[in-house]
Amino acid sequence: MYYSTILFSKSTSSQKIRWIPKKNPPIIFLDEPTASLDAIATEQIKLSLDAIKKDRTVIIISHSISQIIDADHVIVLEKGSVMEQGTHEHLYGNKGTYFDIFNAMANSLNIEKIAKTLDDDALDESIEIKT
Repeated sequence: MYYSTILFSKSTSSQKIRWIPKKNPPIIFLDEPTASLDAIATEQIKLSLDAIKKDRTVIIISHSISQIIDADHVIVLEKGSVMEQGTHEHLYGNKGTYFDIFNAMANSLNIEKIAKTLDDDALDESIEIKT
C-alpha cells in the first residue's frame, strides 16, 4: 500500500508546498495542485511535478491549462461528462471546448503583450552579448 502526505504552509512572506512520499507510489492523484498560489510558487510546483512524473502515472485535476498542457493525455469534462480527450495539439486542433478554454486563458493573460515583452527582452539580451 502507498501513502503520501501533502503539507501546505502559507505565511505572509512566502507560500510553500511540500509533497512527502511515504513510499514510491506508481500513481499520484493531484487535485488543483497550484490553486491559490502566486506565479513564482506555481512555477516551482510545476518544476517539481515534472520531476515526479518520471516513471509513474500522475492524474492532475486542474482548471489551469499550464498544469496539463504537456500531459500525454488530457480529458476535458463539462458538467460531469467527457467532452473531448487527447493531446494538447489534438484538442486544440479540434477547436472544441479545450480550444475555447485555452483561448480564454491566453486572452485573460494578455498573452500578446507577454510574448512581445519576452521577445523584446530576448532582443535586448542578444544586443548586450554582441556589444
